[in-house]
Amino acid sequence: MRPCDALITGFVRSPLLLERSLAPLRRLRQEGVLRAIHYVTWDSPDLDACVAPLAQMADVALTRVPQPQAQGNGIQRGIVYQMENLRAALAQVPGGDGRIWKSRSDFVAGADFLRAKISSFERHCAVPQRLS
Repeated sequence: MRPCDALITGFVRSPLLLERSLAPLRRLRQEGVLRAIHYVTWDSPDLDACVAPLAQMADVALTRVPQPQAQGNGIQRGIVYQMENLRAALAQVPGGDGRIWKSRSDFVAGADFLRAKISSFERHCAVPQRLS
């Protein structure tokens, strides 16, 4: 099985939701299902309290990046923010041979569900070979 890294982007204001969303990933990291957990969000001082609980999670790598200067309406700015956050998160993953589990900090899924998805990726999501 190829290595898999978890990428978590965004932020949540609730420490309880942050803990609940990361707990299954941290468990899978301890089991060796995940190689690493990368949490990427903006470096705004307004978010310091939101990411403070991550200081207690040595198994989650926190990267804070500058928030881009986005123009346009709310939807347009949101797309720019999401794309830039994803770009910064992907830059944290070593090499190009692994798999990525990309999620948000407000998404909670069970460890069994995630383990099954990650472990069966090649079987369920393989790129079909072209017929000759």
